[in-house]
Amino acid sequence: MRSLIVWILLVMMCLMAPAMVSAQATNSCAGYYSNNNPYPCCTNGNCTWWSWKMANENWGQQLGVRGNNWGDARSWLSRARSNHFGVKTTPTPGTVAVNSYVNGYGHVAWVYAVDSNNVYVTEMNCNTTTGMRYWQYPITWFDGYIYRKPKVSSIYPQPTWSTQDRVYTLYGSGFQSRPSIRVTFPSGGSGTLSGSQIPYTDSGQITMIATLASVGWYSFQVRNRDGGWSDPWWVYVM
Repeated sequence: MRSLIVWILLVMMCLMAPAMVSAQATNSCAGYYSNNNPYPCCTNGNCTWWSWKMANENWGQQLGVRGNNWGDARSWLSRARSNHFGVKTTPTPGTVAVNSYVNGYGHVAWVYAVDSNNVYVTEMNCNTTTGMRYWQYPITWFDGYIYRKPKVSSIYPQPTWSTQDRVYTLYGSGFQSRPSIRVTFPSGGSGTLSGSQIPYTDSGQITMIATLASVGWYSFQVRNRDGGWSDPWWVYVM
C-alpha cells in the first residue's frame, strides 16, 4: 500500500512539473541566450523558450513577457489572435508553427523554409538531450502559423484638421502589400482605408490619403493580408 502511494505521488509530481517550472524564466537554455525570455528551459530545451527567442530577435516583437507569458504551446494561437498577430493555416519562412494538441501541451517551432508538402523548422523540446535541432514536418501537422504583426512608429506630416483629402505617410515595420488601415475618429467611430486610398506600400512605410475633419485624438491601425493588426498609433489633430 505504501509503495502504491509513493508511486501515485511520483506520477502527480511529473504531471505537475510543467506548471511548477513555468515561473522559472531563464535567459539561457541549451547553450543559447535570450534576454528577458519569460520561459523556463526544462532539461536541455523548451519549445516555447526557443520560439519566443526567435520571434523576439527576428520580429522585434515579444510573445508575452515575464509574469504574463503565453503559457503552454497549446494556447499560442488564441493568444496570438487576441494580441493582433496574424494567424493562418499556411506557413512561410519567418513564422511560428503551432501544434495545439500534441502531448496535451502543444508544440511550437520556428519556420525557416517551406516546400509544397513540408515545413522545415528549428526547435527545442522539453526533457530531451537534443537541445536545438533542425527538423521537418508535413505542413498539415501544425494547425496554425503565427505571422508577425505590423508596427506603426510615426506619421508624417503631423496630421492637421482639414475638410479635404491630404496625403500622409505611416512609418514602421512589417507592412505587406495591399494592406488596409483602420482609422478611429475622436467621436469613437471608425472607418477603413484601402485600394486607391493607399497608393504606396513597402515593408517600412505606407502612404495614405485621408480627410481628418474633426479636432481630437485619432488612431491608425494597419492590417496585413495575413490578418494581423498593428497596435493603435495615436495622434492628436488640431
